[in-house]
Amino acid sequence: MAAFAVALGHLLDTQASGWLHEILIYSDFPIVNLLWNGSAAVALFFVLSGYVLTLGMQKVNCANQRWLLGYLIGRVSRIALPFWGAMLLSWCLIEIFCDFQVLQNISSQWLSHMWFNGDGLYEQLWKQVALILPGTEHRLIPQGWTLTVELQVSLLLPFIFLGMSKRMVLTVVVTLVLGVLLHQTFVFHFLMGMLLGVYGLRITIFLQALLEYQKWLLFLSGLLLLSSTWQPAGKLGEVLFWLLNGTGAVVMIAVGSELKGVVYFFKSRPLSFLGKISYSFYLTHTLIYLTFLAYLSPLFSPTVVILVLMLLALLTASMFHFAVEIPSIHIGKYFRRKIV
Repeated sequence: MAAFAVALGHLLDTQASGWLHEILIYSDFPIVNLLWNGSAAVALFFVLSGYVLTLGMQKVNCANQRWLLGYLIGRVSRIALPFWGAMLLSWCLIEIFCDFQVLQNISSQWLSHMWFNGDGLYEQLWKQVALILPGTEHRLIPQGWTLTVELQVSLLLPFIFLGMSKRMVLTVVVTLVLGVLLHQTFVFHFLMGMLLGVYGLRITIFLQALLEYQKWLLFLSGLLLLSSTWQPAGKLGEVLFWLLNGTGAVVMIAVGSELKGVVYFFKSRPLSFLGKISYSFYLTHTLIYLTFLAYLSPLFSPTVVILVLMLLALLTASMFHFAVEIPSIHIGKYFRRKIV
């Protein structure tokens, strides 16, 4: 769902006018805006990452050097290999199909700037390939900045987890302070996910003692915080905004897992399939939008263009998942077995 929200938000941004673009005026409406709220999706994505990785680390000895090396290889193969495949796809689409003239009509300057006129498109290409380096301007994969954050922080998680197992409060405080000093606000989201993983059993026992309506109230509170667009001025206001989103994501995950209706909804076949291809969908959707918008816009109404672009993006993500993402996962597992 997080990947879908990002993709839908970017899709609406391709429309400079019309009723589809006007949907964005409802971006300040809580909960409703979760359908296309990219900021909320990013917060949820990072919290989930910290949570899932922590669950895995609880089952192994993180101090084991062989496991640690295998973990690092696994993260790089899981994140970077598909990313490099998407970069290659992006380069092919730019060189063969892209119409830069049409990109001038895209309402989102952030989105069109990535490919527009090819100006500086391949500058610092090595930094984009490295992925992990801070300050990288991702021109080939616009949303690549989130993967830089993911890779940077996730490679540090085993060390943070080891620290939490010995000095919980000290580790959390030091990590948060370092995150602030390094201007890495999203460390908070990973930490919240990790704490959810560490204290998951206690939280579950607490939630199971609540009445059903109390759980739903908590869940809705989480959705409200996650979808909040309130942001005071200044750098502190930006930090507070992300902290609220991250807290909402934690509440949503923790409480939602105890609500049968929510669990049933997310385990439905369409959402299960979307979950499987979510990373491929996240990597490739902007490439499809920027490529085919030029060919579809003169032929069809904005509504039809939106539907066709979304279908093309889903189809591309499905093929990319089987052709690139799954082999990348197998490569990582192969080398981890060799090491561990």
